[in-house]
Amino acid sequence: MLGTLAFLLLVATFGVVLLYLRELKGVVAYAKAKGLEIRGIRYNDLLQIYSDVSFLNSLFAGSVLGDVQDTELHKKLTNTRWLLVAQIVLGLMVFAIFAAAGIQSASP
Repeated sequence: MLGTLAFLLLVATFGVVLLYLRELKGVVAYAKAKGLEIRGIRYNDLLQIYSDVSFLNSLFAGSVLGDVQDTELHKKLTNTRWLLVAQIVLGLMVFAIFAAAGIQSASP
């Protein structure tokens, strides 16, 4: 039972990660096309923004949203933020289920 639930949550987590990366790529493409900066930085590709840990921290905290004046970019960043939060929550749920399964199998 726990194995099936863990597998389903793991698949859902991978789906959310893919949606997150697609949305993040859309943010970079939109900002690049409009010549906009995010937190004073012009990101050129997905790898550049994905490897910027301070951007990910400020996105998770929501502080990056206050600096954005463009409404479309604000919407895209808001969606990206919720997908980031969702993947973290789903990942923690998968970890908890695997931990519970390990404890259950270890008990007599």
